[in-house]
Formats: sequence, structure tokens, C-alpha cells
Amino acid sequence: ANSPETPARSYADDLPATRVGGRRLVTILASVAAVAVVLLLGMMIITHAQSEPRIVQALDLPPMVEATPTLSAEQRARSLWQQVDVAFTRGDWNTAVDLLNHIRQIDPRSDEARARLAEAHFNRGMRLIESNQLDEAREEFDMAVRLNAGSQKLQQVRRELHTYMKGLEAYWEKDWPKAVEQLQLIYESDPDFRDTQMMLAQAYLQWGISYQDARVWDDAKKSYEMALEISPDLDEAQSRLAQVIEEITPPRRIEVNLTTRIVEVYENNEVVRTYLSCTGRSTAPTVPGRYEIQSKMPMAYGSQWDLNMPWWLGIYWAGGSENGFHALPILSNGTVLWRGYLGQGCSFGCIVLDTEDAKELYDWAEIGTVVIISP
Repeated sequence: ANSPETPARSYADDLPATRVGGRRLVTILASVAAVAVVLLLGMMIITHAQSEPRIVQALDLPPMVEATPTLSAEQRARSLWQQVDVAFTRGDWNTAVDLLNHIRQIDPRSDEARARLAEAHFNRGMRLIESNQLDEAREEFDMAVRLNAGSQKLQQVRRELHTYMKGLEAYWEKDWPKAVEQLQLIYESDPDFRDTQMMLAQAYLQWGISYQDARVWDDAKKSYEMALEISPDLDEAQSRLAQVIEEITPPRRIEVNLTTRIVEVYENNEVVRTYLSCTGRSTAPTVPGRYEIQSKMPMAYGSQWDLNMPWWLGIYWAGGSENGFHALPILSNGTVLWRGYLGQGCSFGCIVLDTEDAKELYDWAEIGTVVIISP
């Protein structure tokens, strides 16, 4: 039996010390062997790897994207050109101008875009004329010409519009000579330009009225004739022309032919008296024209020539002296001149009749009687 003072012993305590030490040695050796095996295997693997061909695994890269080629200016503008064609077909000039300006930004050297843009501005200008927006239309034509200065059509239309606007301004200001001048230029090149024909006819009519009021009959007659040439159905011009013709050649008048030197007296448009006369010599010719008797006296005196001129009928002024009808002149000494020169050019511009004829004409004529002298 174990005594209480002696501690209990295990089974291991009874093993010999040498046996325990041997086990520890075996364990250490086993571990070393294992490490050696591992190292040996590693070296074998490395050696094998070095002896085998090397295989490199490629990186898993994203697929390559094909490069998109840079589009030319023509290619970028292609779709815009299609829209331009549509705008032209529709007459949508605002859209056409916008598109063509865009195309020119893409391709500033495009001659076609430049020409088509000029055409679009021109057509937009014509559309503005139709709506009476003349200032805006002129701006469109200015832009069109800047784009295509070589176009004769553009130059002509812009010039016509500019001239028309000046004529229109003169028309509303009642400056008939200027209105006629400007509108006549357009009418000669393009009679159908807006209302040029009507305005020009009216301008001639109004100009004729101003002449008629001033009793400038020949110019009034010409103005009315021009108005009727442009607008034959202008009733007022027809009626006023008839009035003027009657004033120019009234039924009661005197006519003088400088070639034959014959004086004819008319009543009711019929010749009632005929006289042979002496008219102005080559150095002092009688001036053709339409006149009216403006003075009447039994005896006139020409101080420049010291001549008494019986039965005086003055008709026009020539410088500081008056020319007219009179009888054979008489010098201060009583000598009668030019009796044998009737039918020739002998006077200083007057129309000289035989004394009896001059007295008869003097008695017949009145102040205001029309005298027509023809070459």
C-alpha cells in the first residue's frame, strides 16, 4: 500500500529516460525529412519547368474598336443639301438661307453653296417686293450681289428696285419731272416691274396738268401724249389732250410758214385770209413756236433802228426787244422800207406785211389770239 506522503506516479513516469528522448529525436528527424522532401519536390518542379517550353498566357484585353474615318466637309454637308433642295422646291427661302449658311460654315469654299445662297436671297427679296417691303427687299438684293457679283440679272433687279424707290419717293412728293425720269428708266428696261407702267402714266398726266395750268401748251401736249402711249385707256389724259390741242390750234388763229413766208388767218379752222410776208433775215431770224398776241398798238417805235412800225401786234420777246407783226416800216424822214422784199427774209425778226394787209390783220386780231410759226 502506498503511503499518503508518497505522490502518485503515472505510466509515463515508469518509462526509461532513454526511450522518451528517442521519441523526440524521431519526431525531429521526421520533420526534417518532410522539409527535405518538400524542398526536393520544389526543386524538381522548378527544374521541370525550366526544361519545358514556356507558355505565356495572353492578357484578356477588351476587343479592339475599328477607327472611324474623319468625314469630309462634303460628306458632312450631304444631308443638309437634301434639305436645301426640299426648301427650294417649296419656295421656303428663309429655311434655304439658314441651311446654306450652315453649309458654308462647314465648307466655306463651296462655290455651289455661295451661288445657291445668292439665289435664295434673290428669291426672298422678290417675295418681299410682293409684300411691299421694299427696304428689306433691297437688303436681300445687296446680299445676293455680294455673293454673286457677276450675275447681270441680280445687278439689274437691284438697280431697278433702287431706281423704282427713287421714282416712288418723287411720285409721293409730286415731283413729276423726277418721277418721270426715274420711272422711265425702269419702264424702258422692264415695263412689267411692279406698278411702273401705271405710275409712269400718272406722272406724265400730272406733269401735263401742271404745264396746262401754266399755259405751256406744247409741253402739256407732249406729256399727255406720253401718258396715252403708256396707258391708252387713260380717260383724263385723252380729254385733257383734246383741250390742249384746241388751245394750241384753236379754230380762230394765225399761222406763219417761214419757208413759204405765207401768213394764214383761220376762223372755225378754215383759212379766211392769206398774206405774203417778209420775215427775219439769216442774222436775225424769226423764231418758230406757238405764241399769243401780247401787245397791240397803232404805231410802235424801234429806237435801235429809228423805225416807226404801223399796226403793231407783238408776239414774243427777243432779248430786250419785242418781235411781232407790223406794216412796212417808216424811217423818221418818211421813207418806207422793204416794199419790194415781201416773200423774202428782210426784217430784224418781225413779220412784215404790206401796209393794207397789216391794217386788216390788226383790226381782226385780239390780245390772246394764237399765232403758230412753223419752220
